[in-house]
Amino acid sequence: MEELSLRHPNLHLVHIDAHTDLREDYLGEVLSHSTVMRKVVDHLGEGRLFQIGIRSGTEDEFKLARKWKSIVPSDPRSLKAM
Repeated sequence: MEELSLRHPNLHLVHIDAHTDLREDYLGEVLSHSTVMRKVVDHLGEGRLFQIGIRSGTEDEFKLARKWKSIVPSDPRSLKAM
């Protein structure tokens, strides 16, 4: 991702998944399937990740997603419940 973001400074990513994958670490591991999208934002910056289909994540992940406005809800009312 670092190389791509250097070559394409306006790069954005669409993440289609059921899980947020925004954890800082997972079971003590900072590089994990549960941390990958957070690492993407570390390289691309806020406002460049768009997540579609999200239905699962921790409370902290949803707080971060709301802050970053990364989740694209199918129904705008659905984010209020998260």
